[in-house]
Amino acid sequence: MAALDALSIGILLGALLVLAGIMSSLVAMRFGAPLLLVFLIVGMLAGEAGPGGVKFDDVRTTYVVGSIALALILFDGGLRTRFATFRSVLGPATTLATAGVLLTAALTAPVAKYLLAMSWTEALLVGAVVASTDAAAVFFLLHARGLRLRPRVGATLEVESGSNDPFAVLLTIILVEFLTVGDRSWQHVLAVLAEQAVLGTVIGVVGGPEKAKTATGLGCDLVIDRRSEDIVTAVKEATGGRGADVVYDPVGGDAYAKSVKCIAFEGRVIVVGFASGVIPTPALNHALVKNYSITGLHWGLYNTKDPAAVRACHDELTRLAAQGVIKPLISERVELAGAASAVQRVADGTSTGRIVVLPSGAAR
Repeated sequence: MAALDALSIGILLGALLVLAGIMSSLVAMRFGAPLLLVFLIVGMLAGEAGPGGVKFDDVRTTYVVGSIALALILFDGGLRTRFATFRSVLGPATTLATAGVLLTAALTAPVAKYLLAMSWTEALLVGAVVASTDAAAVFFLLHARGLRLRPRVGATLEVESGSNDPFAVLLTIILVEFLTVGDRSWQHVLAVLAEQAVLGTVIGVVGGPEKAKTATGLGCDLVIDRRSEDIVTAVKEATGGRGADVVYDPVGGDAYAKSVKCIAFEGRVIVVGFASGVIPTPALNHALVKNYSITGLHWGLYNTKDPAAVRACHDELTRLAAQGVIKPLISERVELAGAASAVQRVADGTSTGRIVVLPSGAAR
């Protein structure tokens, strides 16, 4: 009964808020007030800090409802813009949506820097956040208020307001990435973003804090320590519940079992070894239900079946290493006398990279 009462009260409060929004929109249209500002005031009054006292902190629901509302606004505006008109204003609208956003951010940054005592990067981030034109406000002014603009000007404003968000989001992501990597160069930031655009998010699963530190330094977007964290939960949270599209598994054993629990629909598991010493037994019914594929990759067999491919790969990797494009991770260099203990560290899983055994007397 208490749950029913809570549900009834929630429906009542939601209906009252919708009614207040409708009434406020009528008032806004009559006096020409920005509709978005009116809705913000209604929300503030109904919220936790206002007289309404409604506590709401569900970020996911807010994101979903806001995205749906924005899609409806853009869809409505798109239906009102003819395709021929869209083509005629594509050039100036694209210029405003890119160069205009960049110029707005550049003009806002000095103000934010000196008024808010920010660094230049933080000030540019503030400028990037506020640089895009609000599509809802533009469509409201153009249609609800019936502004008398030239058709080309009105169409340019509509197309620009609906297409400037991607560039503003890209600029925001670049600046946030620059803030998070610290003293790295712009070239490094752009390279990382390009890598993420092509490869997606890279999640590293390691065993131990030292390996986690190494993987983070090498650029993994997310590092999970399987000895202290739940792999399945962490991957699901990082991917919004979708799971990993590709799993590269050189460990086997329990790591494989957990990997297939967080594989995405139509994902791929690439098995390259069993460093844990335990060979897993795949459950094919699970692969069938989740529609993922299991691919084995035993490079040693290529020596017999396709030795030319091995030579070609070796030559290419050698060339890339000589150019500095790739750099093997070498954690230790030991003399021949210490080879046995070094191999044992690899077997125990305590090494963080390749261990190179040097001939006696060789330079380290």
